[in-house]
Amino acid sequence: MFSVQPEVNLINRRISQERGKETILLCEVTAFPQTLSYWRYHGDEVSNSERLKVDIYSEGKPHTNVLSLRITNISEVDFGEYECYASNKLGQDRESMILYGE
Repeated sequence: MFSVQPEVNLINRRISQERGKETILLCEVTAFPQTLSYWRYHGDEVSNSERLKVDIYSEGKPHTNVLSLRITNISEVDFGEYECYASNKLGQDRESMILYGE
């Protein structure tokens, strides 16, 4: 069996959204063995809450998962840079994206 160092790919690098609306940030993580994957905002890991929902699911590609972050009722405090982070025993990778208001 082979091993693959984590590789993070963002679907979008910049997303615009109006206050009060909902958006979903997506990143694709390819790795084997599977990784520790999470979203960071202002350097802190994003946890599920009433307005934030982190999910990870398979899209059917080998050794690839999609990490999503759903943000509801967006406010000024949600705008900024988000980082998708992944690591396994072979290494780590990260990519960042910007959520900004209209």
